[in-house]
Amino acid sequence: MPKMSVICPAYNHERYIGKLIRSVLNQTEQDFEVIIVDDCSTDGTVEVVKSFADDRIKLIRNEFNRGLNANINTALEAATGDFLTYIGSDDMFFDTHFEVTTKYLEQHPDTDVFYCWLQPVDENDNKHPYYDDSVQFSSTREEALREMFYKRSVFPSPGMTMRKSALKKICPLPPSVVNWQDCMMHIQLLINGNFYQSPERLVYYRRHGGNLSTCDLVPLIRSRYEINAMMDTFLKMSADLIKRVFSADLNNLKLSVTEENKRFVLGMLALRADEEARRLWGYSQVVEAIGKNERLLHDTCGYDYKFLLGLAGEVVNRFHQAELHKSERGRFEKFFYRMYHHLEKKRL
Repeated sequence: MPKMSVICPAYNHERYIGKLIRSVLNQTEQDFEVIIVDDCSTDGTVEVVKSFADDRIKLIRNEFNRGLNANINTALEAATGDFLTYIGSDDMFFDTHFEVTTKYLEQHPDTDVFYCWLQPVDENDNKHPYYDDSVQFSSTREEALREMFYKRSVFPSPGMTMRKSALKKICPLPPSVVNWQDCMMHIQLLINGNFYQSPERLVYYRRHGGNLSTCDLVPLIRSRYEINAMMDTFLKMSADLIKRVFSADLNNLKLSVTEENKRFVLGMLALRADEEARRLWGYSQVVEAIGKNERLLHDTCGYDYKFLLGLAGEVVNRFHQAELHKSERGRFEKFFYRMYHHLEKKRL
């Protein structure tokens, strides 16, 4: 049984996947296997993989295009290592990645996930002139969960290394989620355990037009839709963890949280978010919680009917707050604001 299993979803990366495989074969830690799941590539990706004569490279080919999460689920089923690392088929490892990550996790049994930092490169493996990605989010587990609840994903996915036991607790991953799949994974891993974020760059991360993260209107719309699924992940938090993550926010709102009212409390907290989609999620959680146990919420949170009538105003008022700076808005909301002001000018 190998020490490290590499999980690599692949699709139409004939140009790059050979470089990835060579970066694996050049590792200073040689106790590994590579699980490559090809998602019906139409170029020569499969032929490049087959050109490497090494029994540690395992190729699985889908019968139809299934998407990133389904490929990760398939790779996990085939993986036999104690540790698993995730990598895109167009990225590359630094030579010391396996050695550094496995050594740390072996020496720190209370840590489930090791995050490294990235070196962005362009199509020709040169250091990318426009992207640095060097600002790290160093934090506690509670601070990271709070940041992901209110604003954004804070961890890079390429090169993240997990204990297999930790990843199995959150799988299978939902196959229909595209934009927020990595953030959902990070949230669940942190709900269940602890993490370490290394200051070392251990992955060459390719920035080019073929990345799923490329920003245009279509993924922004998909992203907004998927925020609900991502935010639902926070409902798996225990009341005790919610207290630790949102202690200051709960004090400001004068709310106490229990296992019975945590949906209501998380909904109220989400109404404080800058991004409208998160506030709408919060509104729906509060309304659903009221429908399930109105009496409980009256006794524990002071709910009454007048509160319900004014609840939607929390979503609208936050949208129009003068102090909401443009720099704090999500990408979709920035687009919405531009369209909103454009239509207002035409109307006037």
